Formats: sequence, C-alpha cells, structure tokens
Amino acid sequence: MAKRVVKQFVSDYNDRRLHSAIGYITPSDMLAGKQKAIHEERDRKLEEAREDRAKIRAQQAAARYAKSTGPEDRAMLGSYLSAESMPKASAMGVEAESLPPNTCHLPLATMR
Repeated sequence: MAKRVVKQFVSDYNDRRLHSAIGYITPSDMLAGKQKAIHEERDRKLEEAREDRAKIRAQQAAARYAKSTGPEDRAMLGSYLSAESMPKASAMGVEAESLPPNTCHLPLATMR
C-alpha cells in the first residue's frame, strides 16, 4: 500500500504538477526538452487572447458611441460598427486615422 501511495505521489509530482522554479512546466517535460515549445505555445495563446480582447473592446466602444449619438451620427459611422473594420489596436492605442471623425482618440485600455 505504501509503495503505491509513494509511486502515485512521485508520478503526480513529476508528470502533472507545474513547477514555478522551472517556468511552470513539469519536470518530465523539462527533461524531455519541451520547455521551449511549451513557452512558445503559451505566448501564442496569450497574444491571441490580447487581440481578441482588443477587438471586443473596440466593438463595445463603437456600440456605446452609436448608442450615445443620434440617427444622423450613426449613418455617418457606416461600416465602422462591423467587426472587420474596427480599428486595429496597437501597444499605445489605436491609429487615429482609422477612427470615425469626432471620436475620442484614447488608447482602447482607457475606453470603458
């Protein structure tokens, strides 16, 4: 019984538990040389999540702008309300020339 318990603990410790000291990967993955691939995959997923959040925030900001303006202003917005034509987020915010006229040119992170 004790051998089974110890064997299960060692297996979990080496094959399932993520260790902070070695970059939140398992010792088995570290020994197999998989750390670079694991970290690259995490970075790719994080970047995709950042881009998705930026698109959602831009859509929400455009929807709030459209809701707060009159019908003539909404007609002026035209295609800016579609997801494909939303301004592209950059590290500092959005490109000013990609926004509709008379809109706030603040970074997306500050537009709530």
